[in-house]
Amino acid sequence: MTRGNTAPMSARRRELARHLNGAPTREAPLVLPLSRGQRGLWLREQLIAGTLAYTETVAVDIDGPLDTAALRTAIGAVVRSQDSLRTAFVVGRSGPVQVVRPPAGVEVPLEEVPYPGSQDGPDDLLDTVVRDGLLVPFDLGRAPLLRTRLYRASDVRATLVLVVHHLVWDGGSMSVLLNGLADAYAAVSRRVPAPQAAGGPALSYADVVRTVRAREADAALRAAADHWAGRFDDVPAGGPPWSVPAEDRTPDRGGRRSGVIHREILPPVRQRLRAEAAAAGCTTFMMGIACLTAALRSGPAPSPVLVSAPMSVRPQEAARQIGYFTNTVPVVVTPPEGASRRVFLEEVRRSCVESWTHRHVPLEHLVTAARTRHTGTSPYESVLFNCFSSTEPVQDGTGPTWTARWLPSRGPRCDLMVSWDETDERILARFEYDVDLITADDAGRIADAVMGAAEHLASGTEVHYDELPRFAMRATASRPARDVPPPAGPTAVDVPARIRQAAEHVWREILGIEETDPLDDLDDFFALGGRSLEAVRIATRLSTSLERRVPPRMVAEAESFGEFLTLVAATEREKAE
Repeated sequence: MTRGNTAPMSARRRELARHLNGAPTREAPLVLPLSRGQRGLWLREQLIAGTLAYTETVAVDIDGPLDTAALRTAIGAVVRSQDSLRTAFVVGRSGPVQVVRPPAGVEVPLEEVPYPGSQDGPDDLLDTVVRDGLLVPFDLGRAPLLRTRLYRASDVRATLVLVVHHLVWDGGSMSVLLNGLADAYAAVSRRVPAPQAAGGPALSYADVVRTVRAREADAALRAAADHWAGRFDDVPAGGPPWSVPAEDRTPDRGGRRSGVIHREILPPVRQRLRAEAAAAGCTTFMMGIACLTAALRSGPAPSPVLVSAPMSVRPQEAARQIGYFTNTVPVVVTPPEGASRRVFLEEVRRSCVESWTHRHVPLEHLVTAARTRHTGTSPYESVLFNCFSSTEPVQDGTGPTWTARWLPSRGPRCDLMVSWDETDERILARFEYDVDLITADDAGRIADAVMGAAEHLASGTEVHYDELPRFAMRATASRPARDVPPPAGPTAVDVPARIRQAAEHVWREILGIEETDPLDDLDDFFALGGRSLEAVRIATRLSTSLERRVPPRMVAEAESFGEFLTLVAATEREKAE
């Protein structure tokens, strides 16, 4: 059934409509599969309770006279034209699906409030957004995954804050939104038809999703997956200098917050860095990877360093689409022993080209394929590097000027995320770190090492790789105290029979365990072949059969089937009390 079809809705469509908390309409919701990258994000959300790691915050500064009513209408026009902004994510019979609600069934309220204090700094604005309650976890099953608030500073200055989930948004969506919003506002203000760009993309979101899915299923993707199969074997299992052993890591980042450090690469250094990059055949992104991997190396070459980086998989046909068309891809840099500056940059360039060539396999898929036990984080996903150029301001000559900027993440999606925002004159560097793993002092020294490496690489002098600045944990430094709850709850023998029977039935069915094969209390979910998706399926099925919420993270975090049973039984006891 296509959108606009007036045939009776199937029972399945009605069920999905109820999931979306909206009454079925004559225009049925459109059900689509998730891309591999989306599935990875969705699974993380299920495993990390209350996380804000994938909640993006964008500030659009508006300079010039602004009609709030016209802005409200313009936002509605953009939401109607962009299917992704009307999309929710629910669990179908074979796993998660994305459901696009009809335009008539989605509204995005816009409230106008005074701008408190000055407009000086992203952190101040972010604190205001937090106090106003905009930065709370989304219910992925309810569209839209978008919140708005207008902060009015004066008659001619205001800031529109957009809080949007990463599942329906990526870096390439910023310019699409900004241009669409400005065009729609101009059309509303002047009472003229909006241009085609504001009216939405020529190719439908469904067609783009199908294009991405088809590309993920072709032989090139399988070849890319085979290419990466053994690459992780070269990376030290210890991870970055601050790494916590796998058995000691706390997977739940849900209640954590990010620390933020801002630095700048000033115009003279920026110009020299650009010139040195061009001479080495590198881009600014590659120079950023060089600075970060040099700063985080564990020792002299040839010790490999792995960071991850988001890379676009956006089809050309999706140029005017808002959506998530990105994969996080590993970049493994292994300079040869005694590498000179030139040889080091050649290795960085080779590694980045390798990652770009094989970018259609997202890191989440590779980590799962590597059969690494992880419930939301792993040593392979500790460090993320993101490089982008600020979206150009939009101004049509008669209306206001629209300038967009990213605000720091409120919740950590990894241990350390380094972002380089490249402007014409300088590079704005931002270091966001998990305060439960990295102290503010260590974060500052990491930033110093990265900035120092940039200075050295921009100098043009022949410095060896092993001489570049490097971060190392101080011998006297200690990580912040981590609260590890003591074991609690009944032992496996105290589990009610109906819970044990229901759980055993679901585990056998989802994990493919024959009735003739034993399922022991000591059996491990991952050793039985379980992965993130199976954890979600088990939790969903048990939540239905036991009539209480069983979170997927309970399946993944339990060390054994018996421990899982005790956790489920403990929830029943808490409910009774």
